[in-house]
Amino acid sequence: VGVGYEIARCLSKISLKQDAREYIQKTNEYRKSQVLPNDSCFHAVYSSLLLYVYSLGILIRSGICVDDDIERFKNMLAHFESDGEAMILWGYLALEYYVAGKLDKFANIVRLHIDKDISDFSLYQQKRILFHTSPALYLNASEQYYQKIATFDDSFQSECINHIANFVISHYPYISRIDSKRVQNFQRDLEYNDVSALIHLMKISQDE
Repeated sequence: VGVGYEIARCLSKISLKQDAREYIQKTNEYRKSQVLPNDSCFHAVYSSLLLYVYSLGILIRSGICVDDDIERFKNMLAHFESDGEAMILWGYLALEYYVAGKLDKFANIVRLHIDKDISDFSLYQQKRILFHTSPALYLNASEQYYQKIATFDDSFQSECINHIANFVISHYPYISRIDSKRVQNFQRDLEYNDVSALIHLMKISQDE
């Protein structure tokens, strides 16, 4: 697959654009024909995509990420067989934009790729998606987010609220992937908006 895209890229530089498009089409067809035969393969692909998100995060924080980089990531996810996991990956990427202060791009990703109807997913998958995307959904529209989790049990709501609070405190997009005891390693000086968010989270929390 990589070779196909590299051939297309090289051909396009020497004005053989029709040939380049044919290679791109063949590569896409090959991608679509491939299946993930088992869990280990699925997790390998997911881990690779997560690593790609980490890399994009570095570009975003450095101020050198361009729209083509995001479009390339979008095209990769188009061939990923799990919409739910794709939403989680978009959630991490949205938080990278939030931390970088690019709030328009943050809100756009949430609107297009995360804030979706997930009622057709299993209960487990609904909870998994909501938990991992909680910081992005909450920071984009707090009241709408709370309506999303209000139908779930109190314990799950508390876990989500705690997850959001950990992100607000740390501004580390992947805070859900580390041990809760390590959250303190990412603590920073809080700003006014951070304190306001934490106060609001305490008000809506069911867990004293």
